[in-house]
Amino acid sequence: MHNVTVIDQPGNAEHETYKMLLSLAFCSNLLDAHMKHEI
Repeated sequence: MHNVTVIDQPGNAEHETYKMLLSLAFCSNLLDAHMKHEI
């Protein structure tokens, strides 16, 4: 039961949020390009 290792490192939540934002931006960029391609 050692799943406390990564979670309570300082700044990890911010890192996760950053990664989430990055992938969100990436996805919306892909979607945008796809939409422009469709038209």
